Amino acid sequence: MTTEQISTTPPSEQAKTSETRRGIFIMLCAVMLIALIDPAAKYAARDLPVLQVVWGRYAFAALTAVVLFRPPRNPARWGIVRLPLQLVRASLLLSATAFNFLALRSLGLVENQAIVMLSPVVITAVSILLFGERAGLTTILGLLAGLAGALMVIRPGGDMFKLGSLFAIEHVLSYAFYVLLSRHLLKTDTALSLNLLAVFLPAVILSLLVPWVWVWPASFSSWFALASVGFVGGTGHFLLVLAHRHAPASTLAPFTYTQLCWALAGGFIVFQEVPSIGTALGALAIVGAGILILVTSRR
Repeated sequence: MTTEQISTTPPSEQAKTSETRRGIFIMLCAVMLIALIDPAAKYAARDLPVLQVVWGRYAFAALTAVVLFRPPRNPARWGIVRLPLQLVRASLLLSATAFNFLALRSLGLVENQAIVMLSPVVITAVSILLFGERAGLTTILGLLAGLAGALMVIRPGGDMFKLGSLFAIEHVLSYAFYVLLSRHLLKTDTALSLNLLAVFLPAVILSLLVPWVWVWPASFSSWFALASVGFVGGTGHFLLVLAHRHAPASTLAPFTYTQLCWALAGGFIVFQEVPSIGTALGALAIVGAGILILVTSRR
């Protein structure tokens, strides 16, 4: 008796399950690579100006995008409909990256990533306040839990408060508006155009500015870290797009929180960082809040 004969699952359902599993696997790989941006940037910024590290993030990501996406040579064929809004979106992503790398100069990887995990909470809050989206009791509880977790990590007014926390918050706000604008643009513009302009525009602008602060990396490890910031970021975001072709966003979203695990591993292995109990508890509260809001939004 063959496998097909004894299976109780219709072939179409089996194919759908297989596609979903493939999407989840690709998503996990994407999140791992995106999580590697922070340790690479933190390592590179020890010897190099932050502006130069941000340039590396976009210059090498642009090269990666050309190889992986293989876009048409004529930008008119990318599917750009609302160029001004795309430029605003790219600027928001650039500012989010700059704030993130500035935060990493004084924050540990887990501290920074815990604050970054606030993004879904902030996106939900902005959607309610600015766009009038309805919020039930569970969503409100999720927002409060996320706020409480953030306060545990940031500890405003405490001896451990760091300037990097403010940069991390600025990163979260910039990224939240970037995501909201992305959702709006996807109604008219193609995903290809959004991905390409998001790296090409910053790469061009920063290439004009970076010569004024350029410092030659003193070692191979510095060069490797500088290039890795862009290559792993570019590859990670390519896999992110690919994952969503195999599985729905609602299925993939919870796996973004595995980024915190990679931040913990990277911080310990590369920088010998051990997060405090307060940071760990705050991070768990933020992750729990995000998952609670996600589950509520599916209903």
